[in-house]
Amino acid sequence: MNKTIFYIAVICLFMLCFYQDLVADEQKTVKIVIIKSRNITPYNVAAFEFIAKMQKKSDYLSLCLDKKKDTKGLLLQIIEFNPAVIVTFGTSGIRWAKANCKSVPIIFSMILNPVELKIISEKRDKSSNMAGVILDIPIKIEVAWIKKILPDTEKIGMLYNSENTENYTKRFSDYLKKTGSACFLKTRHVSSIGAIVDNLKNLNQKLSVLVGVYDSFVYNQRTIRQILLFTLRNKIPFMGVSPQYVKAGALFSISADFKDQGIQAAELVQMVLKGRKPADIPLRYPNKIVLSINRNTVKRLDIKISKEILKNAVLY
Repeated sequence: MNKTIFYIAVICLFMLCFYQDLVADEQKTVKIVIIKSRNITPYNVAAFEFIAKMQKKSDYLSLCLDKKKDTKGLLLQIIEFNPAVIVTFGTSGIRWAKANCKSVPIIFSMILNPVELKIISEKRDKSSNMAGVILDIPIKIEVAWIKKILPDTEKIGMLYNSENTENYTKRFSDYLKKTGSACFLKTRHVSSIGAIVDNLKNLNQKLSVLVGVYDSFVYNQRTIRQILLFTLRNKIPFMGVSPQYVKAGALFSISADFKDQGIQAAELVQMVLKGRKPADIPLRYPNKIVLSINRNTVKRLDIKISKEILKNAVLY
């Protein structure tokens, strides 16, 4: 009987010590550096949600690369701060962190495919200190939404310039062929800004939809007006790359939810803080998709979209 009491006492003591260690660990302040590529709303929204989602008590050092040519001062701040993990929002943020912070785990967010951008390799080395969530919408989901909005879609058009975008168009075309889709893809390489309208004219042979891609050479402030005017005048539905294009007159867009990007980044940081190596964490894709629709363009193109779809979309 005495032995039984002794063993129970030992177990209780062990559990008490374990609980105290657990509480102490939970109360320990974790130092986290946040690096934003620019001081813009999408990155600010994602960063705010990241902080809100974090459960551990944390001390943050928030930095911004926006218009900073000399970033040596930022690096010195990070070294002095001595963070447990670095979180980046945007492409220039992760590029800078990759080049300057090789000994600290890095979680990136709000970037396009990091493999095509050559930020990480397709088969990550076990020593890699990076993991993250990306903005890319899987092609499978893109095609599904195109068919929901435009069920009679047959010919999909794309304009591109960069090698990265060309790789994307190939993957898109391969997916259509692999799945036996009734749709097919026609592309045009844009060699100069002045050739955009001519390329659109070449594509415009019973074009069901023009799908915008993340290619800053083709889609930028100088070219968007030309593209929008052409598609509207020729009654071609235009799927923009972001809600901003929908505001300007594109028919619709599907995009990653910025809040979701921040939330997922927090989940990945929590994994790292629990001992998971970044190299062992698979890349994450958007959990939440935002559908944006321009009501005036719907009327102008005389397109019928179900009330159910409109109900769940952001309307402009």
